[in-house]
Parts: sequence; C-alpha cells; structure tokens
Amino acid sequence: MRRLLWILALLACAALALDCTPVRRGSNNNSDDDDSAGADDDDAADDDDAADDDDAADDDDAADDDDATSSYACGWPQWAGADGLADPGFEGTGSQGDRVPRLLGVDQCGEEVDLYHLGGGPPVIIAIHAAWSAPDRAMAEWLAGDQVTMLDPWDDLRDAISSGDLRWVTLLWQDTSGALASPGDVLAWADDFPNERVPVLSSEETADLMDWLGVEAIPYLTLVDGSMEILSMSENGWGPPLDLALELLDAR
Repeated sequence: MRRLLWILALLACAALALDCTPVRRGSNNNSDDDDSAGADDDDAADDDDAADDDDAADDDDAADDDDATSSYACGWPQWAGADGLADPGFEGTGSQGDRVPRLLGVDQCGEEVDLYHLGGGPPVIIAIHAAWSAPDRAMAEWLAGDQVTMLDPWDDLRDAISSGDLRWVTLLWQDTSGALASPGDVLAWADDFPNERVPVLSSEETADLMDWLGVEAIPYLTLVDGSMEILSMSENGWGPPLDLALELLDAR
C-alpha cells in the first residue's frame, strides 16, 4: 500500500510540474573538505543531563533521553551520553548498521551544535540539503507545515517531529550559488522554513559526511537510531528512510 502511495505521489508531483527528482551531487560547485573527527571515547555513559553518570553503558545501546537541562539557546536535546559513543570518523564508507561520524555545526541561533547530542532518544532523520535545490526546498516547506503533494504519504512523520517522537536535523550543505553554506544562510533557511523542532546546521564537515555516506544526489536522508547507528539511507531515493520511520512509529 505504501509503495502505491509513493507512486501516486510521484504522479501527482509530475502533474503539478514540480521537479521532484533528486539533484545529482556536483551539479553545483562542491565545497572543500575539512577532515576532522569528534570524540573517541568508546564507553557510553548513562544519560543524566544534571551530571555525567559514572556507570558505563553498552556503546551499542541508546540510553534513556532526558532533555530537561539542555543549554542550547534554541532548546535542542543535549544527550549527556553523547560523549560515550565511539566516533568512527570520516575514513572509509558508511553502510547500514554503522554509526554516523560525529559532526559539529552552527545552528540558526548562531551556536555550535553537536550532532550526537540529538541521540539517546527517538530515531533521528539527518537530511542533507542545498539552498539551490528545488526538491530540498519543497521538503523544507513541508517541514514548515505547507502541503506538498509528493510528501503527503509521510505527513504523520511531521506530526511525530512536533510531538517529539521523531527528530529531524537539516545539514545545509551549500547556498544558492553552490558555495559552502554559512551561518547566515542557515538563518535565512530557518526564517524561510520555520520549524522550532528542527535544527538547521552549517558545517565544513557536511562534505566529509557526504563522502562517507557516498552521496550522489540530494536531498539525501539518513535514518539513525538513538545510538546514531544507521537504520536506512537514501541509496535508492529518499523514500525508504521515511517509510522505515513510519514503520517504527506504527510499532510504538
């Protein structure tokens, strides 16, 4: 049934003359890579935002999430167990079951945000976008609450983001000219497509993550669990990560 909805959505999209085709990477100028790695502590700590817990937890299991004492200006989750996750770095190529590398980016509040701080709770969709891409902007409009026909089958995910049952982070890769997105571009994107639940980050490490994931076209979505391990990737379009996120929500 979901496959039928996907097909119908694409047909409806074509009828509206909206370019829903993922844009191949390289159609605009790519930014320089900046290979940097995050923390490499192999022992995961139990989550407690008031203080770090001395008891170590299994690195492969996400701890219970507690966002009550987040210090981020925008109020994003700040999982205390983040420093306990082993960071694989950007060497090699990622695949399903691997943990995504740790990444730092500047958000719409002008503050540096740690990608791993979004872990420890519900699944997270990591979306890589470019400001010059029409499909990326359509997805951002949908997240902001607009009706976008091609995304109608996944409207429940948008509701889940609002309720906190699903997390979404946007990595803004490039600006409208194809240059590396700046904090100013992030602020403009967040103003154009407001959603107080969605961090929008600019980072020099986004290109490194794209290389690690093997991104060939955008928008590119990666669904990860609470321990930041990959559940689904946009290897065959961005539908599969959204479909699996729906299945996980239905199973709750």
